[in-house]
Amino acid sequence: MLVRSRLSQGRGLQGIAAELVTLDIDPYSVTAYLEATEGQTGPDELARALAFLDAKPPRGKRLRDSAYRKLMQKGYGASLSASAARIWSEEHETDNSLQAEF
Repeated sequence: MLVRSRLSQGRGLQGIAAELVTLDIDPYSVTAYLEATEGQTGPDELARALAFLDAKPPRGKRLRDSAYRKLMQKGYGASLSASAARIWSEEHETDNSLQAEF
């Protein structure tokens, strides 16, 4: 139940695993966590991270840095956070520059 709840809140798998460990629960003994790691590593988790940023955009002058920090706080890994922040910020910086022209 906890794993599904955290996934629906936009949390990353690393953050969920860390929370389970603080509760003295081995993440790999939880069926829901194993199911999530099977289908959500790689492109699926990247898509969840991008969807999270779309739903709750970061604030700040430096979109990429703000997006990275927001994802790290939500429990995504550093590499995935960096990739998602780069992709998301590139898309939104282009959108913002187009809007500024009009």
